[in-house]
Parts: sequence; structure tokens; C-alpha cells
Amino acid sequence: FGLVLSFFAPVLLRTLIGNDSIDPFIFAAAMRYVRIRCLGMPAAVVIGTAQSACLGMKDLKSPLYVLLAAAVINFLGDAIFVRSPSLWIGGAAGAAWATVFSQYAALGMFLQWFRTMPGHARSKIAKRSRIARDGHLWADAPTDRPLSESRRRPGPPSRGFLSGRFSVLDLFRLPDTKAISEFLPYVIPV
Repeated sequence: FGLVLSFFAPVLLRTLIGNDSIDPFIFAAAMRYVRIRCLGMPAAVVIGTAQSACLGMKDLKSPLYVLLAAAVINFLGDAIFVRSPSLWIGGAAGAAWATVFSQYAALGMFLQWFRTMPGHARSKIAKRSRIARDGHLWADAPTDRPLSESRRRPGPPSRGFLSGRFSVLDLFRLPDTKAISEFLPYVIPV
């Protein structure tokens, strides 16, 4: 996605600005900013995923600490890089570099945390993966059947509320008139 954004950056910037009357120096600085920030897209995706994983494990503090440290790194990077007189290191490009460095630092902090997470968090993950592997939530519940038979027991009856009612081809179909009339009052105000 970062490469696509970097490639189409001139067209997108002109579209956002609305006209070609912008100073070429400012447009060039904006282009450098966008292209440098595209280098941080992979880190941003992994950071968002790692933050969601932490929140899924009911760990609210780790993402807060990591993002706070990343904000401090970004601030210090801005203080160092923005003042530089170089076109590719200073000014708007310097702010972009500071943000990219802070994103990769946050990525490293999240990866380090996942690699060395506390024991209680590891046991929660192991329990969840055992439940997912066995296919049901009652893997440790006593049963009157032999153990080998209870392990072959099917999982929960449904994989979600869309199970059996949704396919990939539905993404390419137009909605029917009933669905359009039901959702039209919610679309019109937007």
C-alpha cells in the first residue's frame, strides 16, 4: 500500500489541494513528506495489530507505554530533524523521518514485549490456543465419554452470525431493492 500511495502521491496531493496554484516549493516538501511517511506504512499496520492483540488479551497498559515511548521518540526526532537545513532530512521531511523512526521503534517495542511477555499472559494465550485447537470451549470439562471420543466432539454449532449466510461472491453483488429501501434513510443524511 505504501508503494502505491508513494506512486500516486502527486495526483492525490493535487486532488486534496484542489488546484495547481500552490507554491512549487511547498508542493515538493509535501511530496517528500508523503513519500517518506510511506516507508512507515508496514510498521503502522503491525503496530495496530499488536495493539489490538494486547487489548484482546486485556492488557491495556502495554500499548499505552509503547505508544507513549513512541511519542517521546517522535518529539525528540522532530526537535533534531526539523531544524536541519537539508531538503531530505530537515523541515517537513524531518518531521516525516521522526514519525517513521518512532513507528519502527514502537514496532520493535511491541515485538520485544511479545517475545518476553509475562508468564500469566503466556498461559492465557496457551489456554486460548488449546481451546481453538480442540474446537470447543469445553475442552477441559469432564465427560462420561472416553477421552479419545470427547476430543473428536464437534466444536460450537456456529462460527459466527454470518455462518452459512455469506460468501465471497456476496461482496460483488448489488443489494436488492428491499435492502436499499431499508438503508436509504441512513445514507441520505451522510
